Amino acid sequence: MIYFGIFVINKNPKSSLSFAFLLICLSCVIWLFLYSLTYNLKDEKLIILLFKIAYCGITFIPVSILFYITIFVNYCKKFNFISLIYGIISSYLILKSDYLINGVKKYFWGYYPLAGIFHPVYLIFFFGFILVAFYFLFKFVLKPNLDSLKRNQIKYVLLAFIFFNFASIDFIPNYGIELYPFGYIPTILFLAIVAYAIVKHHLMDINIVFRKGLVYSILITIFTVIYLSIVILIERIFQGILGYRSLLISIIFASVIALIFIPLKNKIQSFIDRVFLGKTPEQIARENELLKQELMRSEKLKTIATFASGMAHEIKNPLTAIKTFAEYLPNKKDDSDFLEKFSKIVGSEVEKIDDLVHQLLDFSKPSPLQLKETNINKLIDDTLELLNNQFIKYNIKISKDYSDSKMITVIDQNQMKQVFLNLFLNSIEAMPKGGTLTIATTNIRDNSCKKQFVEIRVQDTGCGIPEKDIPHIFEPFYTTKEKGTGLGLSLVYNIIKQHKGEIYAESRINQGSSFIIKLPIE
Repeated sequence: MIYFGIFVINKNPKSSLSFAFLLICLSCVIWLFLYSLTYNLKDEKLIILLFKIAYCGITFIPVSILFYITIFVNYCKKFNFISLIYGIISSYLILKSDYLINGVKKYFWGYYPLAGIFHPVYLIFFFGFILVAFYFLFKFVLKPNLDSLKRNQIKYVLLAFIFFNFASIDFIPNYGIELYPFGYIPTILFLAIVAYAIVKHHLMDINIVFRKGLVYSILITIFTVIYLSIVILIERIFQGILGYRSLLISIIFASVIALIFIPLKNKIQSFIDRVFLGKTPEQIARENELLKQELMRSEKLKTIATFASGMAHEIKNPLTAIKTFAEYLPNKKDDSDFLEKFSKIVGSEVEKIDDLVHQLLDFSKPSPLQLKETNINKLIDDTLELLNNQFIKYNIKISKDYSDSKMITVIDQNQMKQVFLNLFLNSIEAMPKGGTLTIATTNIRDNSCKKQFVEIRVQDTGCGIPEKDIPHIFEPFYTTKEKGTGLGLSLVYNIIKQHKGEIYAESRINQGSSFIIKLPIE
């Protein structure tokens, strides 16, 4: 519980609400931890001292609850001072006198503190401050202009504290009544409801990524502890009825009970999954896979849009030539030389347009790898041509360093064109104020496997990638861009791996990035 409180304040250290929640957690930890210690002790003086310190923690529970709620609803904070005075005076009386705690009594579970003469007065103030806190919550939730998010948050806070108040049943044994103090169970429920509100309704403004992981882990831990406690308790009951004392028999018996309870545990696990995640893990896995496929298609469409934009510019040139000749045609329809030239040039330009359209169609339709020998330098040049307008717009210079004019390798042209488009677009985004994009190709030999490779290096002079991000840039959904999907480089990585190649990155902040691709020559 204290870890949960520390986590909340760590995520929002400047929030008074987070601090108030930490005080609630701290008060409960002092109470529960010291009480649990006393159940196994025999020295009455030490037991009484620990109970008195624990009671100081109990005293500050209504104080911290009132503090939390007055901050939450921003209402009547003057009561915090009054409750603080109550907490200080009560703690002083607890530690220095027998007016509130007057000795201990041994019950079947262990020692427990007995109420002093002024303990009923103490309880009046205790529950009085809690009632005031609830009154503030009810009054606030009934406001007509309250937004739905805040209203839902208040409902869950109210529900959490209602369950928490059932822990006050632990006051009954203070008056000599032998009722087992199970106040820790409402406390666990309180924590579970707060955790649910954090996940579902952004309570205390905790970041969603940390929020769901931590809260889900805490809830699994809580229900696991409850499950184990039930198993141990039932085993102890049977031990008392049957009278056996053998450790081996206890282990066997506890194992049998645990096996009987496994279906119940699985149902609780499934319930938590459905409540907090909305679905079972299998459903989530299927949806994640579908989402990934959808985002991959989205990334492909984004690349196709860029491809089409560059292609529109390429189509414009032959159309201009065709238009020019068409304008001269009425005046030169009897000129055989012109007609021959017209037929030749227009036919050639139409073939160019047809070829470009087919490239777009081939690029856009999903298909398995279609490997064929390709001049990698020419493929890079063709891809650069599609982005000419972008390079001019962002004042980016292109530098080429091809070691061989015929760098032949066996690849799928469309997929590799998508790789280069993604890398070039990333470089453009990294150089919004201009720079230089360098593409270098070379043949290399790997002596370890006695194979030859084509190495392609795409280097920019942009902002660079932080060192901590480099190991993750090829992971799906990992992005540092505000509007990025995190799938562009993941798609690049998958295509290179399908070609049995390798890709890695080198980068320095404000000095640029390099992406190095190695493709086998087969």
